[in-house]
Amino acid sequence: GKPDEIIKSCTALIERSAKTSENLAIRGRAYHAKGEEDLAIQDFDHAIQLSPNYAEAYYGRGLAYWALGKRDRFFDFNLLLTPNGKERILFPEVPAMRDFDRAIELKPELAQFDPELPLALVKLGTAYHGNRHDDYAIQALSLAIKIKPDSVEAIYLRGTIYASKGQLDHAIQDLDRAVQLKPDAVGAYYSRGRAYFRKGEVDGAIQDFDRAIQISPDIMDLYYARGVAYITKGQLT
Repeated sequence: GKPDEIIKSCTALIERSAKTSENLAIRGRAYHAKGEEDLAIQDFDHAIQLSPNYAEAYYGRGLAYWALGKRDRFFDFNLLLTPNGKERILFPEVPAMRDFDRAIELKPELAQFDPELPLALVKLGTAYHGNRHDDYAIQALSLAIKIKPDSVEAIYLRGTIYASKGQLDHAIQDLDRAVQLKPDAVGAYYSRGRAYFRKGEVDGAIQDFDRAIQISPDIMDLYYARGVAYITKGQLT
């Protein structure tokens, strides 16, 4: 039925002492369909209080939080105020990701509910990284990988972020996976080479720079990086 009709019928049931988690979640989904995300979140909150392992309620609440971010300031990292002056959640996507993660943990088949979600999470992770919110970026990318384990974009980007944070072993692990999935991923070889270099594993760095140059011989930064590695190793000629 139409969202307004669903809301009316669910409200009548709830007011007649049929305040079940299912009725609350159904009404929450109807509010979400109307774009009334604050009311949707309230209903999903109550549904989860009644049934703490209700996977669909977590997923529904995640969708509502996600819609809040997209509506208010998707990828715009300024703190917005509601019309009455109250602060909104700065990053509504963060509780959304937490809810998606919990929902998929409880019911793994929900990972396939929205095939566009992994790409949206990669874009979100890119935006967080660009605004120096790397912990949130890693959270977004990790969820993308959980939903789509062969997402090269998510794995590669998470690897580069780990490297930028100095978590070199985590970085190399991700970049290993990236080149396994995409053997011509020149950026992954370059990033892994730099990670090896920072660890003092110069031979591994040179091997990765060699491979990157074989794939893309016109990128000057690759030659510079390899030259620095050769100098560090003492091979001046």
